[in-house]
Parts: sequence; structure tokens; C-alpha cells
Amino acid sequence: MEPVVPTIIRVVTSLAAVLPSLRPQGALGWLAAATTATTVAQLATLPLLVPTFGELSLVSIPANLLLGPAIQVAFPLAAVASAVGLWWPQLGEAVAAPAGICAEYAFLIVGVLGGSDDAVATVASPSRPMTIALYAFAITAVTAASTEGRAWMARIVTSVLKPGCSPAVTRRGGALDPPSRDGSHARPLTGRGGGRYGSE
Repeated sequence: MEPVVPTIIRVVTSLAAVLPSLRPQGALGWLAAATTATTVAQLATLPLLVPTFGELSLVSIPANLLLGPAIQVAFPLAAVASAVGLWWPQLGEAVAAPAGICAEYAFLIVGVLGGSDDAVATVASPSRPMTIALYAFAITAVTAASTEGRAWMARIVTSVLKPGCSPAVTRRGGALDPPSRDGSHARPLTGRGGGRYGSE
């Protein structure tokens, strides 16, 4: 079976878990969010790509960061140019011109970063235990990148270290809240003070 579909599923699932917790603000915030998303996608596909191809790209993260803006411009313009070109070929060519520039830029980035022998590391085919370890590492890393994932990891650790404690969590503003210090659990009040929380 070709690894394309499983790879897409892993990328989409991992990004769906992480992206809602990102709140980028400003240029540096968006750069950090893009780096996080690219890294998460790379980690999610690592256990599949390494055993299948026996190679590990060392430039995929910077390449994706550089290619992302150009791809976001090129694809929509190409779709519009195709539709417009059926009705008015000259106008379609005019609309497609910026998309062509973005495509040339993308090929340039791929050629510069991917053309070196140092861009890819050849790895030995991992054993079954190593493959399991890769999956465990990828799942842990993707979970740690998610706000809710970190909350559930904290809950599991608390359950293991304190078996008598029941660390149930509740949602508030999209996040998962741990129990209060006195051991009670925060819960939303349904009365007029909609934003308040009481304890059981």
C-alpha cells in the first residue's frame, strides 16, 4: 500500500489536535505557529517515512516554512486562472502570471535546499522495537504540542503518582482545567453568572 493516504491522515489528525491551541500574534507569533505546525507534521509522519524510504530529510522544516506563503498564493490563483481561462484565455494568462512566479520560487527553494547531498540522512531500516519507539515518540511529541494534550498528560501523571486522587478536568474557554487545590473540581455555573465556576 502506498504511504500517501496514511501520511495525509497522520498530518491532518496531528494538525487538528495542535492548531486550535495556537494563538499567534504579530509576525513572530505567526512564525512560531508555522514552525510548530510544520514540526508537528514532520513528527507525525516520521514513523511511517523512515521505515518506508530509509531516509530522513534534514531541510523539510525550513523548506516548508519558505514554501508555505508561495503555495498559498499559487494554488488559489491557478484555480481562478483555470476557470477564467475557459471564458477569456488572455485574462486567464494574466491571472496565472503571479502563480507562475510563485511556482518558480518554489522550484528554486526545492533546488537550493534539496539539491545538496547533506539535505537527506540515510538511516538503516528500523527494527520492530525501534519502529514502536518511533510511534511512541511521535505520539508523545504531538500530544505535548497540544494544550489539551498536555492537560491530559498531566492528568495521567497525577493519576499514577496519586492513585487516591481523582483528577477530573473540565473545559473552560476551550482549555482543560485541573482540579482546584483543595481537591474539588471546577464546574461551570449555569445561572446568570455564566463565566463563574463553582466547586463540587
